[in-house]
Amino acid sequence: SSKFRSMICALPVTVEPFQFSPAEPVAYELSNALMVDAIEDVLGDALPQVPRLIHGTDEAVWPLLERAMRSGHVSRIGLEDTLLLPSGDIATDNAALVRAAKTMINSRVS
Repeated sequence: SSKFRSMICALPVTVEPFQFSPAEPVAYELSNALMVDAIEDVLGDALPQVPRLIHGTDEAVWPLLERAMRSGHVSRIGLEDTLLLPSGDIATDNAALVRAAKTMINSRVS
């Protein structure tokens, strides 16, 4: 029905690649980017109007947050995702992660 179809279009699809224990951070980041590309290709063809939430965990958090910003998608950040700030320092709380994300966003807008 059209009511069901409009409800689906209002819900974002979460794109969250997940891998165990990356051996090489660069390879890990690249493999996450390739997974997001593949998922986006399928979603773009099947559900072009459905919003996406691009999200990562651990080492993938910051590169995927950057990717979400570049592509106009939303993301999220919190201690359940990573304990580290982009600098590699340990975040003291969720607010520190949100401030770091806000700094990334503001630096892209400037």
